Amino acid sequence: MTELLPNQAQAHYNLASSYAPIPYTNSDGKSVPHPKAVAHFERAIQVDSFFRPAYPALGDLYMGLQIQSNGFPDMATDTAYRDYPKAIACFEKALSMYEYEEQRLIQQNQLNLPKGNGAGPVFSNLIGLANIWNKLYFLYKASGDSLSMKKYLQKAFQRAEREYNPLGALFIAWNMFKVFHWSEDPGEFKISLQLNQIALHKREIELQGTTEQDKPLLALKYREQLKNMGALHAALKNYAEAEHYYRAAIDYPIPHTPITQRLRLKV
Repeated sequence: MTELLPNQAQAHYNLASSYAPIPYTNSDGKSVPHPKAVAHFERAIQVDSFFRPAYPALGDLYMGLQIQSNGFPDMATDTAYRDYPKAIACFEKALSMYEYEEQRLIQQNQLNLPKGNGAGPVFSNLIGLANIWNKLYFLYKASGDSLSMKKYLQKAFQRAEREYNPLGALFIAWNMFKVFHWSEDPGEFKISLQLNQIALHKREIELQGTTEQDKPLLALKYREQLKNMGALHAALKNYAEAEHYYRAAIDYPIPHTPITQRLRLKV
């Protein structure tokens, strides 16, 4: 395909994406990202420097993330392969594009969406932002740049605080936790706990203003968030707080409807 369309960024991106999940070992027998995936992501950017999807995908490979057969990335075993400066450059470039897109959406007043709307361009853009914040946090921490590390953590907190959609706040918390669980640092688990507390508060506000028709499903979501808070406290060995949230989840009333009754039986 790239022979027929050598200057098409999308063609190189698609080819790179097809190579990325293929297991590849270097001369030392260690798992590393497929070199053809790296080469074609790089070519996609050379062809079109504004081709946004290629930057985070290439950044993942530079930071040593190997795409698994299930589609999710995991750290490559060869630490010498990782090129954090190149990864940072890729994610910074992608971030500038996502931030520009957010400003465009603000100007179009698309951020004033109905409460609870979890779809559309705004949420899609938030997904990209959150994925990049967590990668840059990890990379700057690994590089010993604590000032830049804190900058991206602050971006995540600021967006979670002003995010009207509980799903958006919860997504930010979940994305940061994906990075924190790599190190199992208690300090980072506390940060995840704080982000989840923000998301829980957003859900409480949503429950207060919801209709009786929507309340059963939101109540189930709220109960799951209570259980998640309990799990985080348990990970931090705050057993009294963990018990408090687990009990709150057990005792939280779920309005009865035919659908929620079936769901309750599976919990």
